[in-house]
Amino acid sequence: MIDLRTAIGSGHYARKQIFSRDRLVAWSHRRRFDTAVSIAREFRGKRLMDYGCGDGTFLALTMTTPDSPALAAGAELSLDSVRECRLRYRDEPRLEFVQVNDLESTGHAGRYDAVFCMEVLEHVVDWEPELERMARLVSPGGKLIVSVLVETGVPVLVK
Repeated sequence: MIDLRTAIGSGHYARKQIFSRDRLVAWSHRRRFDTAVSIAREFRGKRLMDYGCGDGTFLALTMTTPDSPALAAGAELSLDSVRECRLRYRDEPRLEFVQVNDLESTGHAGRYDAVFCMEVLEHVVDWEPELERMARLVSPGGKLIVSVLVETGVPVLVK
């Protein structure tokens, strides 16, 4: 049985971001995750979706709080990413992972009280179909929370 915090720390994005050796990178990413987890507290005991979940860090972090959701599902394009998340988080029954294409099944329509999409759409050329798909996942009265990384000034110059 693997500890949830250990599983988070073994994620490839988590290692590069919130656990980066570069303190500025770690601080910047940690702040974004902390903000998202804070917003997710509103959905305590409910169902969350992270559309473009990467290595599952955000969803796993929500499970480490007293205000955790009843269920948290992550969706990713790559079957390898989904399999890796399923393996790393196999000991947390409230976490599930699916491929984005699997979201077309009726079992996902209107299932989630909140759908988060963080730092994904800036990588998508045609984002309108993605927004439509996410909107179909949200239950009546639910929320769609989207963040897009916008870098200006010094961060753009550094990159």
